[in-house]
Amino acid sequence: VSLAAQDVHISALDQTFSFEKNELIWTELSKKYSLSGVKELGAAAGLNHVEHFLDSNQYYSDTLFIKK
Repeated sequence: VSLAAQDVHISALDQTFSFEKNELIWTELSKKYSLSGVKELGAAAGLNHVEHFLDSNQYYSDTLFIKK
């Protein structure tokens, strides 16, 4: 949820996104893969796993990879 009306510029895309206060921001939620499965998928795509960033309940993970 956007806590304030704001414009967010993503330099890599050269694009600005506008959000209203209290606007929901939808992100993808996938429960298809285990942490080891995510790591294996990255390796199959030619990426090196760096770290899984887990929430306090370990319900979800953002995973960081680097290009080989």
